[in-house]
Amino acid sequence: MARPTKDGLDYFPLDVDMDQDDKVLIIISKFGFEGFGILVKLLMEIYKNGYFYKWTEKEQIIFSSRVSVDINLVKEIVEECVKWGLFDQKIYDEKHILTSKGIQERFLLATSRRVNVNINEELRLVSVDINSNSNKKKSSKSTQSKVKESKENKSKESEEEEKDAAVFFDENIAPISSVVVQQIEDWENDFPSEVIIRAMEEAIFQNARNWKYINNTLKNWRSNGAKNLNDVEHLIREFERKKNKTIPFKPKNESRYGNSW
Repeated sequence: MARPTKDGLDYFPLDVDMDQDDKVLIIISKFGFEGFGILVKLLMEIYKNGYFYKWTEKEQIIFSSRVSVDINLVKEIVEECVKWGLFDQKIYDEKHILTSKGIQERFLLATSRRVNVNINEELRLVSVDINSNSNKKKSSKSTQSKVKESKENKSKESEEEEKDAAVFFDENIAPISSVVVQQIEDWENDFPSEVIIRAMEEAIFQNARNWKYINNTLKNWRSNGAKNLNDVEHLIREFERKKNKTIPFKPKNESRYGNSW
């Protein structure tokens, strides 16, 4: 018998600075960390189901019982979450469902290796399914819909497809978050993907596998006038040439090109 198709996730990414998001801070300021806990528990229910959670009277009663919180308080917290955009207002009002664009993007990222995972058109808040079967080549992009497709198909002797920076980060640095995806997309306005990947390789070389180090390296390359990979390699060679034999102590998360945050 074939294995049944799995709809939800076994785990989902939770940004370590989630409680510093303005929308989340509003929930915490009004309801304390009980409100924060309810929000996280709702996200657990959503991702367990896939990318949405029905919020009818039945679910409200069951959910409140599971978390041992008064149902009226739970409903009030949910209303505030919807009000401040943590869940989509239109879908909530029309269909009594909790979801959001960010939730759907993270769901698609997490299921990028599954076949034919789609968003219901009535609930869709993302523009494209990133893991549709037509894009299932081994080297094709399998990250959130916010990640840009290659700006141009550059012909190379190896005829390999251009690497995607977000995919490289997810596979070689750490599980990628929506915040990092957005920042990578921002950097793609300044650098081609190969430069961003080169910064990630530097982070691996320096045993500093985190976005702060990579972001810092890119800032320094930009401030030194780098535009492409050749410029970056020149900067690296120049640094190595000028580097003293005695290397002073530097903090772990400080790029070897300097500190700029």
